[in-house]
Amino acid sequence: MRIGELAAAVGVSTRTVRYYHQVGLLPEPERSASGYRVYSMRDLVLLSHARRLVELGLGLDEVRQVLADEEGRDLGEIVASMDAALALQQERLAAQRRRLAELQERVRDGRLALDDLPDPQLVEFFTRVEAAGATGPMARLDRDVLAFVPSADASRWIAPMLPLLGDEDYTRRLVRMYDEFDRLADVDPDDPAVAALVDRILDLLPEESLRALSEHDLVTAGGEFLVDTVIEELTPAQAAAARLLIERTRAPHTVTQEENEE
Repeated sequence: MRIGELAAAVGVSTRTVRYYHQVGLLPEPERSASGYRVYSMRDLVLLSHARRLVELGLGLDEVRQVLADEEGRDLGEIVASMDAALALQQERLAAQRRRLAELQERVRDGRLALDDLPDPQLVEFFTRVEAAGATGPMARLDRDVLAFVPSADASRWIAPMLPLLGDEDYTRRLVRMYDEFDRLADVDPDDPAVAALVDRILDLLPEESLRALSEHDLVTAGGEFLVDTVIEELTPAQAAAARLLIERTRAPHTVTQEENEE
């Protein structure tokens, strides 16, 4: 098969396939007499596996190592391992959905409190932030989301901010950030205020928080279902800001699906 057929079968762009060749993620296939790459079923399986590993949050070096370890395995073994990995992911997503359904019910009933947060550092962070004045809808939604995300991930994002709360100016900026996010409810999603707020949020996050987010972002930690559920709670401008923030905190080495070439 040709590169376009391979890319379409896996659900990526031809640019992504070429990039994977460039960084050594996928071996270069044989070429036809006319110079076109000719791909086999093994290439299809390896590309599919590479895409899945990237989606799960592995860095390209880690993906390269996994694929290199599998060069000597037959296709049946690789497909079986992929199937097992997907089964585990399905179980994890099912557990997350059950947890989210429980949280949604508790939020509707007004029963979700600080003590429901999964990590003492999160409890401390939101206790101090709320005491400083961040009590609006966005601060509560942020707290509710982090109650659902695995505690190890949530604390890696939040813990570096705790020492900064001793700085009154930093705390005021943080409270103002939540207030400004609430005020986006009344603006158009194309308003420059959306991107400006995302810039201020990124400026507020310590380097350690940004690194933790880039290595294991909200989509990876909570699943697309969580992100979709959160987006539904927001106004169009707030949703645009949330999507932009997620996009800008993703790992720079993560390859996303690009536009197909003409």
